[in-house]
Amino acid sequence: MNHLKYLDVNIQYACNLSCVGCISLSNFARRGTVSFLDGTEWLESWSRRLTVDTLCLFGGEPLLNPDFDLWVLAARRYFPNTHIKVITNGYYLKPKHIDVLSRVDNSTLQISFHFANRDKELLTIIKRATQHLKWSLYKTNNEVIFLKFVNDNLNIQCARFGEFRKPYRNDGHQMLPWNSTDLQASINSCGSPRNPILYRNRLYKCAPIANLKDTLNTFETYDKDAWAPYLQYRGYGLEDDIQEFCEDFGKPNRICSMCCSTRKSEVDHYAPGMVTKKKK
Repeated sequence: MNHLKYLDVNIQYACNLSCVGCISLSNFARRGTVSFLDGTEWLESWSRRLTVDTLCLFGGEPLLNPDFDLWVLAARRYFPNTHIKVITNGYYLKPKHIDVLSRVDNSTLQISFHFANRDKELLTIIKRATQHLKWSLYKTNNEVIFLKFVNDNLNIQCARFGEFRKPYRNDGHQMLPWNSTDLQASINSCGSPRNPILYRNRLYKCAPIANLKDTLNTFETYDKDAWAPYLQYRGYGLEDDIQEFCEDFGKPNRICSMCCSTRKSEVDHYAPGMVTKKKK
């Protein structure tokens, strides 16, 4: 058995929001969901290879997955001692989501506030979804987590991120890697330096590299030569040396050159036009 402190599990490709700099590249025309029939097989198989402190159901927007409840229950079944986390933008939050996370216990729901002027709208959604249970409410001075709803079974965190860091330059079919020559500086500037991800049943060092191929395939044209070195990274499967993956995690890797080594990749997350709602 190998061990990871944290593991994202991608259960949804599509998202209802488009955020410039999204680490899952969900601001592009990604579609689809991850079937629970696939997912339960993945979780069962990887539970024989890994122990995980925190397992995070991730997207895209995970609450768009129609099998969300089943994913949560399977995560608890195969990782009984693991902290279960969900990161969502909250717009599809319902009482049933609160109930299943409360039922599995030892869980956190992190709700990201993406609009500077819509706090009231999202807080209303949260209160409607949680009003059938008792909570202690805490305001904090934390730079990111500004509000908590807490009871014995579930911790709900309301989060604000002032900046995103684009794992690419330009945009759309013209997007290109940064091609940094300072790998340590790139990982220091990374938007997800400690978040490995299980994507299509393979372990990847980060969400951008996991989502890269499928995102590029949404474009009619893109610079195949520029992206070729990064598309060669295929992650780790069940048959591979997982210990090697775990030991390499958190350290600079050649694929880290995809990301910028300076602050040029930073975008003001709350600036006009940085976040938009996608048309249904």
